[in-house]
Amino acid sequence: MISALSRPAELKSYSPIVIIHSVIMRSIFTALLLSTMALANPRVLVYTATKGYRHESIPTAIEVLGEQAGAWNVSFEFTE
Repeated sequence: MISALSRPAELKSYSPIVIIHSVIMRSIFTALLLSTMALANPRVLVYTATKGYRHESIPTAIEVLGEQAGAWNVSFEFTE
């Protein structure tokens, strides 16, 4: 485990939730880019179940992804 003292300076100003959110969003967009190259209309499963803390931006992210699916030529399936 990385302690707060050993983390790079650029990460010290961000909370763990922000870092996790950033990693998740980068993973989704990477999957979109790679799947777009492989399929004409890629399907992406977005799993949003949480245990305990649930970030308040999850419903907004689901809504925005759903609205943009057609523009990105992607099909999203949302599940808990």
